[in-house]
Amino acid sequence: IASFAVLNDEGILDGGRVYVETRAGVLPVDVENGTTAGTRVWLGMDDAKWTPSDISTLTIARVLGVPVGWIAQSLPLRVSKGDTLFVPLAARAELPRVDVVPARWAKVARTTGLKRICAFKLKDDHAARWECRFFAPGVGVLEDPVTGVAHGRIAQFLLAERRIGLGATCVGEQGGWLGRPGVVHIRVSDDRRRTRVFITDMIRRIRVQW
Repeated sequence: IASFAVLNDEGILDGGRVYVETRAGVLPVDVENGTTAGTRVWLGMDDAKWTPSDISTLTIARVLGVPVGWIAQSLPLRVSKGDTLFVPLAARAELPRVDVVPARWAKVARTTGLKRICAFKLKDDHAARWECRFFAPGVGVLEDPVTGVAHGRIAQFLLAERRIGLGATCVGEQGGWLGRPGVVHIRVSDDRRRTRVFITDMIRRIRVQW
């Protein structure tokens, strides 16, 4: 996202849709100029490739060091691309108290192949706002303060569960309890032939003098 903002600022791009080749495939990028927030860059997400999780809610609660009642009962546990577990939390859950217990996580990771875990909590009844925490001990990251892709996946999760629909716009929050708050904006396309989730966030521009 930041790379395309720079390309646009330097005049190499002039808004519109372009494409970027990534390890996840060729993804669309929409560059919007003249918005009230300035230039906004939207990155299209690849498919989440969801699979159900066979891990019990009790085990996940123990891994996160929280009461089992904090795991939502109205939404399932799901795994994205075989290695990232998404855990919906109940309304009464307190995100600052969520954390990964290393020994318990290591045991689950050995038996499942999981590398990352994202716990999220809806902030309204319309599933348009949420908060999350994203832990990736399997790739050497204890906790990421703001994870754009994770918020896109949450939107895909909610879309699969019919909690949001085509054309939805959402806002995800993360990192406040780490002193590094961030906000990610998400929109769902309304193309029924190829529904895609797009993410964007605020880019802080700094000038570097060489």
